Amino acid sequence: MKGKLILVSVLSLLMFACSLNLVSATTTNVDNENVGASCIIVAPGSNTWVRLTISGQMHGNYYSGTADRIQIYVRTGGPDTAPTWKSVSAYEDNPARCVFSTGLGVASEVDHLVKPWQIGVYELCQTVVVYWTVPLVCLASDAPNPTPAVTIPPGIILFKEYGDLVSPAAVGPLSFGTTGWTIAYTQHYYLAEANFFCWDWHFRWEPLGQNIPASAYSTPRAVVDRVWTWTHA
Repeated sequence: MKGKLILVSVLSLLMFACSLNLVSATTTNVDNENVGASCIIVAPGSNTWVRLTISGQMHGNYYSGTADRIQIYVRTGGPDTAPTWKSVSAYEDNPARCVFSTGLGVASEVDHLVKPWQIGVYELCQTVVVYWTVPLVCLASDAPNPTPAVTIPPGIILFKEYGDLVSPAAVGPLSFGTTGWTIAYTQHYYLAEANFFCWDWHFRWEPLGQNIPASAYSTPRAVVDRVWTWTHA
């Protein structure tokens, strides 16, 4: 009888420990990004500022294959030297990762799944090549911080690295979206000369980042590696 009581007690403790593990379980998703870039495009006519954060050739523990992603922010206003930005649209070519992006719960952002050949991010001879063959559509967003509608036609941007490799401090963890995820990342990048070809806008290798006030995002960047760590408690 005493042996049975001991066995029952041990089993109860094990079940309690398992329940604690289930309650405290943490999900960690990691993206290893091999190449990327960022820049500001000023749309002709409307003078709308659009910032692209570009991630390429990513490998993750929560999806198979590789992933390319173009995330699009639109300026909401504020002083020219310190513009504020709102994420309004994103284009991604890996279905599983796109599902994760949608599940982050960024209310202002519309995620678009595209075919692998419709966007591309590569590095060639210290130049990051970014292209998209579909229009990048940003719908107008409402208050707070409203943004205008803008569509960037298909185009190509070349980011030519220069200067010394920059190794900034790690960022995060920061809360991201509305579904309980946090994000932290480390990266290395070069400043870059960026030139944009867009047939519909009559841009023939238009230089980007010039004639706009200096800010944290005004100079184009060519990212040589970046590690994203997503955590959900």
